[in-house]
Amino acid sequence: MQLDPDKALRNDILVLRQQIQLRQSELKELERSLAAALAQQAIGQAARPALTNHERLAIEPIEVLGLTLRTASCLRTDNILYVGDLLRHTEQTLSRRSSLGIVQVQEIIGVMAARGLRLAEPHRLV
Repeated sequence: MQLDPDKALRNDILVLRQQIQLRQSELKELERSLAAALAQQAIGQAARPALTNHERLAIEPIEVLGLTLRTASCLRTDNILYVGDLLRHTEQTLSRRSSLGIVQVQEIIGVMAARGLRLAEPHRLV
């Protein structure tokens, strides 16, 4: 039996076309899956409200404030690790800490004021 080169070539072209069509349908399915995943991600991001500058700073470590080494070390010793932890304290509660002196408390107040932040207000009985 003799192999006809033209017939073999046509057969190879037919097989290649089928493979291309199969790959194209796989590619279209991947594109649909990707589009669906991106749409889900966009929906998830839209539902999540953007953080305010104050909220963003509250979750930052105290190192972003640029405090002196002594002040930052004293805060870490007192387990005040994030700006948000610091925002919950009043000047009086910080002054009562054994590791913080008045100089460190004043430094904290000044650095926070420069960033538009301030310590908590003391509770007053009326």
